[in-house]
Amino acid sequence: MNKKDAILDFCKKENRKLTAREILNALFPGKPQPYINSDINALVYEKKLVREDSRPYTVRVPAPGEIIGVVQNYSKGPQTRQNKKKLDIATPCVAEVEKYLKAWEELENYSLQERSLNKLFLETYPTNTELEDVLVKVATLNDFYSTQIFSVFPVAKHIVDLNIDERLKAGDISLVNDIATVKMESGDEKNFYSFATKYCSHHQPLNYAIYDSYVEKVLKYFRNVDRFSRFNDNDLKNYSVFSKVLLDFQLFYHLEAYNLKLLDRYLWQLGKDKFPKKYYR
Repeated sequence: MNKKDAILDFCKKENRKLTAREILNALFPGKPQPYINSDINALVYEKKLVREDSRPYTVRVPAPGEIIGVVQNYSKGPQTRQNKKKLDIATPCVAEVEKYLKAWEELENYSLQERSLNKLFLETYPTNTELEDVLVKVATLNDFYSTQIFSVFPVAKHIVDLNIDERLKAGDISLVNDIATVKMESGDEKNFYSFATKYCSHHQPLNYAIYDSYVEKVLKYFRNVDRFSRFNDNDLKNYSVFSKVLLDFQLFYHLEAYNLKLLDRYLWQLGKDKFPKKYYR
């Protein structure tokens, strides 16, 4: 039985509203899991399932005799664009996200680096109360991502002093800007904003999105093209605004099935592809 048939059979059996995550976990428990969003959207387009555009979006089997109107082909993304610029950048949609997620899996250096950081942050040193543990994580993250922290000790001490573990578990987004602002040994105050988003994300990847210049360029580009959200360029350095803009992006382009980690992989690769510079992640 192929994925589409399995998804449809499961939805019929449950006969209730289901999120993509519920379907995925029920049909493909454990890790790794396949991507099923394209299959779900195809079933919606074929009117075999009905999509409810809430957050997170849900699908259900049509009721007996239910008349289903015209259905947008979610696999192709929104059909209208405003103020289109002459850049070869496809509209965000399921097909585009899937393309870049597949490309990510083929990048051995990035995927191996990701697994190494997951082991470090989630298994070896999951808490942030011991300076030695935090120092290793800060130094490793700084090296892997080239975040240009030239003295990692005051950053690590700052994190320990903030007592962040409960706030991390709660998904407190104000924590990012608190971590970012560090008083260095020289007395100067530095803002390591991109680093702070990465540090929180590697502890709680489903609650914290990563900010970097590639992601910023993509968000600003589609703001100008499709007006999916309203924000000024400097607003993205405020993490609460950045988080809201990502939510607007998900909703506008119907990408709610993708969590923050998957969206980050898509946005970063797209930015690296379309707005290249000498930069290593």
